[in-house]
Amino acid sequence: MAVAAVLLTTGSGSLVPGFAGMFAVIVAAALLTPPAIVLMMDFLAKIIGPASDLPLRMAIRGVTASLSRTGVSVAALMVAVATVIGVGLMVGSFRASVDQWLADSLRSDVYISLDEIWYTDGGDGDRLAAALAALPEVSLVSRSTRTRLAGKDGEIRLWALDSGHADWGLSLISGDAGEARRSFDAGRSVLISEPFARRSGLSVGDSLELPTPRGTVEFPIAGIFRDYTSDRGVVAIHMNRFRSDWEERRLDGLGLLAGDGVDTSDLRRAADRLLGDARGVRVASNSEIRAVSLSIFDRTFTITRVLQVLVGVVAFLGVLSALQSLQMERVREMAVLRALGWTPTQIRRLVIGQTALLGTSAGLLAMPLGIVLAVILIHVINLRAFAWTMGFEMDPGVLAQGLLLAAVAAYVGGLYPAWRSASRRPAADLRDE
Repeated sequence: MAVAAVLLTTGSGSLVPGFAGMFAVIVAAALLTPPAIVLMMDFLAKIIGPASDLPLRMAIRGVTASLSRTGVSVAALMVAVATVIGVGLMVGSFRASVDQWLADSLRSDVYISLDEIWYTDGGDGDRLAAALAALPEVSLVSRSTRTRLAGKDGEIRLWALDSGHADWGLSLISGDAGEARRSFDAGRSVLISEPFARRSGLSVGDSLELPTPRGTVEFPIAGIFRDYTSDRGVVAIHMNRFRSDWEERRLDGLGLLAGDGVDTSDLRRAADRLLGDARGVRVASNSEIRAVSLSIFDRTFTITRVLQVLVGVVAFLGVLSALQSLQMERVREMAVLRALGWTPTQIRRLVIGQTALLGTSAGLLAMPLGIVLAVILIHVINLRAFAWTMGFEMDPGVLAQGLLLAAVAAYVGGLYPAWRSASRRPAADLRDE
């Protein structure tokens, strides 16, 4: 754990120390699993007392007595389930952050994108924006365009926008929002996205050099905004300043804000009527863009569900093999219990009880480790890999799912050993050495 703390707090943004620190956390948790199970079983034995069910008491004592055989498999089960919990919490937190970012960024009700075909057919973005602004259903039209510049340290993605008098849809994480908006609208400064700021080492108050057709121009940085569109980063500049310095009139997108009392569907129908059968134009509502974006996000992380299935299979095989080896060691013990009057049902309860305790213990221990792994993934690994910050969302459902996965996998893995132990002939086992 000490090694992990050093690795996770140093490394200058490198991924290698981050992954090494996470590995050290996992190893430390695995080494602590057997003694933690002993403490849990001692605590449970004190709670249930000596007057409780005999197979249950023996199952509790059997868990600690057989850790030499089951400790490794239980630790492996705990690590596997903790991985599922950690990844699940990370994905849930990422999704919640993206959803909130979309809600903050998509301030218009309907969006229109213009591609190369539109301009090939003689389309004009400014005329279209003026025509849309004249519609009675439209209260405001925002404009944007994107281009790429060849900077000194590589390609720079430039985003020119003019949100009019509406909310500009940028969530600043650094800089005074009011002053940044005034300076940006006046064309005196630029805004940079969080990934661009981290990768370039720039902050609010610094200057950024951008190449223009008339030479390099320095722009002061007024703010840093949250953005998940690119891990390379984006530089935002006001449309008027962009057109003045780069002499570019092309528009890539338009945003329409509905007037008072106008429904989004009515606004979209009005835009469709104006556009007619024009090619190279795509129209989408705010809700459609959010739904598609989150759908793509969910499909991207479908692998997490596959991971859960694989963890269940690994847990089942690990517990099954451990209990099979344990059964071979306890053949005479089970035969003695049968000779003393235990029924096959009691034998099965003993084995299943021990298995369930092992699985539940692994699941309970996986919860705190999974939370720690999620924090590392969010605040160390993702930050160093993509330069994105996100909030941490604690989802009790993910924790419960991990506990259930561990308990069910261990229970299923113990069914066959329990049946074998209960169906053996005690006389033959007592004669064998």
